[in-house]
Amino acid sequence: MLFARSARRSWPEAKILRVACPLDLSNFQRLDKIALEFASGGAVLRKQYHFRPGPDGLKAWDIDRLIVLASELPTIQVPLSEIRELDEPYWYEAGVAPTCRSIADHARLIEEADLSFPVILSCDGRVLDGMHRIAKAAMLGMDRISAKKFATDPDPDHVGFGPDELLY
Repeated sequence: MLFARSARRSWPEAKILRVACPLDLSNFQRLDKIALEFASGGAVLRKQYHFRPGPDGLKAWDIDRLIVLASELPTIQVPLSEIRELDEPYWYEAGVAPTCRSIADHARLIEEADLSFPVILSCDGRVLDGMHRIAKAAMLGMDRISAKKFATDPDPDHVGFGPDELLY
């Protein structure tokens, strides 16, 4: 089970939620710089978490924090053929059938995806952030995508909490 859960937020709303993130001051400054870059382009941030199962329950990473942590990593080009999630039911939990509405919602997000921002990959090459960008690159016939890849994965922000138990 790999999936991201999100809610549409404008930057001012998203910045209020950041106060709860366990980041040091230097990370807040970098996060604000990223926020200004998005805001100047009129982009809308969707509050998101990336989830993976773990021995103590679901592990959740705050995407805002992953963006900050990955910002110092080099940008690399990754072949789409190496993105395993392209051939997995990434957005849907086991036993949950996609509806036409949810597919339409993802199609809209894929169309709106901005390929100028690199995706974020875990140390084993799994997608932490950017699946809509990856899908867009595949739809456009691209064979590579810009990515930031962790050498060692950061600790999750939450363990043992489901998507409905976190702030959005």
